[in-house]
Amino acid sequence: MVAGDTAGPLETLVNDGWNYHDTDSERLARELEAAAADAVVSDLLTTFLHLSIHTIGEHLGEWGRALRLGKRALEGQTPTAETARAWGRPWPPWAMTTVRHARLAMPTPQHRS
Repeated sequence: MVAGDTAGPLETLVNDGWNYHDTDSERLARELEAAAADAVVSDLLTTFLHLSIHTIGEHLGEWGRALRLGKRALEGQTPTAETARAWGRPWPPWAMTTVRHARLAMPTPQHRS
């Protein structure tokens, strides 16, 4: 959960999204994609990527879609101490590869189950 005195729409989505990420994954995926149309603020980037990759990649099994969303969320981001935390999270190897490739704008290998 992201702490804050006044929650903006993105913070509310990230906080509330965990409540239904596993039961209404497609709905949350669409909401996260719509939210990424605006810049994801750096203090929410780690949490946003975690929820996005977990929901879209792991629950829906759509790793390419997770990659595209990760690329959009990272667009125009300046590396900071806060955004660096995104790379240190204990995500599954495939998710980490997806995020790294998105950050480096590299083609991502196809995921095989």
